[in-house]
Amino acid sequence: MANLCLVARAASDPAAFMVEVFGDEPWARELGVAVQRRRLSEAELALFASRSEGVRRDPVDVLRSLTGPVRRFRYATDGGVVTAPHPCPEEAALRLLGIPEGMNQPASEHAMRDLGWILIEDGDHAPLMIHCNAVAVSDGACESLMAWLDREMPSGGATLRVFITDWVDFHCSTRYQILSELNRVREIRHHITQADRAIDRSGDSARNVTVSERLGLSEAPASGAAFLSIWREAGGIVDSELIHRVIQASLFELGGVFGVKDHQFRVEFVGAKLRLPQGMTRDQIMGHDLLEIQPSRGFGTMVASHFALAAHERAPVVHFVRVAGRRPYRRVSFPIFDRWGRKVVAIIGFSDARNTERDS
Repeated sequence: MANLCLVARAASDPAAFMVEVFGDEPWARELGVAVQRRRLSEAELALFASRSEGVRRDPVDVLRSLTGPVRRFRYATDGGVVTAPHPCPEEAALRLLGIPEGMNQPASEHAMRDLGWILIEDGDHAPLMIHCNAVAVSDGACESLMAWLDREMPSGGATLRVFITDWVDFHCSTRYQILSELNRVREIRHHITQADRAIDRSGDSARNVTVSERLGLSEAPASGAAFLSIWREAGGIVDSELIHRVIQASLFELGGVFGVKDHQFRVEFVGAKLRLPQGMTRDQIMGHDLLEIQPSRGFGTMVASHFALAAHERAPVVHFVRVAGRRPYRRVSFPIFDRWGRKVVAIIGFSDARNTERDS
């Protein structure tokens, strides 16, 4: 069992792997919970300990003692309902949804990624965790969550954990803060929805808003064309060494690298010729939280929506962008995968917005 835990590291979804291998064994479901909470090392330790002398041999007891307090999971659904608590999020989703025919992902992921449900995780002497997917989160789920928090908001606050290209955390001490961050998440989804509709490219430059329109890949800016062939040849798996070589070759003069670090969506690199948001320098923007860039104009959430969509579709996406008071431009966003080709570990973007252009 301990060796299988190690093998699970290479599975596309460790929790689903455990269920597939171990079936309906009660201890396997408990292990699935531990793995789903990203505590695989403790799960491995628990299984080793369950085979040691002087330790109760029931893996369930050992796992529960080593993975912390018992947690309770609820879903805020797209129908505006908060479900009853359950000890396992996967089992709760299966009971609520049944097993969709041909589903090739865990039911809990399907509920959040495809249906827009919100997962609420709490427990005795443990902080409240709220999980949602920025691309799909539904208005009904948001409203039912806030209604539930009217009654259940803990004094210690909560963490809103949002999947954009990876999990990003927002620590909130009050219900109002949760609502504010949730509205920002809904803004990301709104940008994605609006991008599918045509915008007026002539526009009114006085409008203090940022809008974008989705284009076809054939309309990608020339700055990203050379990288497109690299991305296709590598199957989207671009390691740090290759990125370094590309940067040194000046291919990134109009490009940038973005990713989740320390549970924040950060700007890792921007090219020397790339036009930056007004009032910011390259030194200021590198390492900056993307969502905090010009929040009043919706700039950060708009860019995050492009990256979230690229990660969601696992393919390059192209957008035409209009920023108030500046020349419009095009951006292409590439999802970059880990060495197994499963998880999106970064986004590489290119645009045709040069820093030598005059603002309109």
